[in-house]
Amino acid sequence: MKGNLDHYLIELESKIQILENENETLSAKAEENLLLNRAFEEINVFNDIDSLLLNTLESISILLNIQFLGLFDYKDNNFKCISSYALFSNNDTADIQIYISETLKVDIESLNTLFLNHTDNSFTFYYPNTHFIAHNALIISLDSKIIKNRYFVFVNDKNEQDLESRIHVFEKIIRIISTKLERIYFQNELVKLNAELEQKVELRTFELYTQNREYLSLNEEYKSINEELLKAKEMAEESDRLKTAFLQNMSHEIRTPMNAIMGFSSLLPDNFNNKEKLENFSIIINQRCKDLLEIINDILDISKIESGQNTLNIEECNINNLFAELSLFFRDYQSRTNKQHIDLTVPVTVNELITNIKTDKVKLKQILINLISNAFKFTVKGSIHCGCKQVDNKIQFYVSDTGIGIPNDKFDYIFERFAQIKNSPIQNTGGTGLGLPIVKGLAMLLGGQVWLESECNKGTTIFFSINYISGNEASKIEIKRP
Repeated sequence: MKGNLDHYLIELESKIQILENENETLSAKAEENLLLNRAFEEINVFNDIDSLLLNTLESISILLNIQFLGLFDYKDNNFKCISSYALFSNNDTADIQIYISETLKVDIESLNTLFLNHTDNSFTFYYPNTHFIAHNALIISLDSKIIKNRYFVFVNDKNEQDLESRIHVFEKIIRIISTKLERIYFQNELVKLNAELEQKVELRTFELYTQNREYLSLNEEYKSINEELLKAKEMAEESDRLKTAFLQNMSHEIRTPMNAIMGFSSLLPDNFNNKEKLENFSIIINQRCKDLLEIINDILDISKIESGQNTLNIEECNINNLFAELSLFFRDYQSRTNKQHIDLTVPVTVNELITNIKTDKVKLKQILINLISNAFKFTVKGSIHCGCKQVDNKIQFYVSDTGIGIPNDKFDYIFERFAQIKNSPIQNTGGTGLGLPIVKGLAMLLGGQVWLESECNKGTTIFFSINYISGNEASKIEIKRP
């Protein structure tokens, strides 16, 4: 009975010992987990790499009761302290030195965890200005894809506990730090990539906006060009039509006097002995030659005006004498054209201030002849008046008639080349349609402009102005279009 009881007690003590061991293990694990959780909380406070590496040293050193904890850069077989924390000192850590033997450098470069004891000649630790002996130390690499060649160095447990027995705790904490580092790094990279993406999107959006504006601008430009091309096409077609009409008109205008010249010239031999007929034929031939010469002169004049090759010959001009010459010229003109019934009024004298001027007399006379001739063509009965006056620094001339008038929508049209109003009540007026364009071109050459007032069936007044020179010195000025 007693033997059984002893055996039972021995088994009970054994189980109690096992339970105590398990309890110690569980307590150690609980303490370890608590420690790791606190370390994780401390590490998790920091959200940037520099703060994490530089500020977690104190927290970890205190949590793990480590007398010295430092972060070192290992390069060219040398340790360089980046940051450190020591429970026994607050001195500058710039001169902290660690030396290891050549045999340990292989392990360092292989990223193996090293446990070093002060009895080993392979390890030396120096902390400046402090009497501090490194009894044992752990060197654990910061195994991170982000940061290379950096190591945590743990030196001496404050409670003189062996560091070797807690290597797995230190390694777990370093892995926590490494994981946190990578998370921070990738978060920063993500933020950076997002910023770059936003910048690229913004830049691309701006580029697209700019391109869109350029496309819209080009579209408007192309639209404008197309409109200009369409106008140019229409103008070319109109010009072609006008040229065709002009050639037809010229053919008719030139053929008419040429036929007369050829016809009456052929009659001369048959009527050689008839003096009266010879004189009549000669007059007709001479007049048709003048008509032909007038057509050719009109063509040459409009050509010079449009090519900008006309010149001004400034000379003395007496306006009274000019009107007297016009009066004589058109007295003969009325006789030749059977227009004696139309009363032509030309001023005998003008304002003394503008009696003697300097201008291009030939071109001024040509303008007035063209306007008065045009008035006779479209005036069946009534009168034609002309005159001038000074307006500001210009002389303003006018030719007024009681003819058929001009519709309002044709005021600008009649100054175009070869323009002739269709459906005119007066047929067979003749002419090339160049008279008024020549007037407009010569008036502009003389520094003025042309305009008109008209009412259908009541008459037309055409005005034009010119610059003039007062003084005794005449000059010759050549005007060319730019």
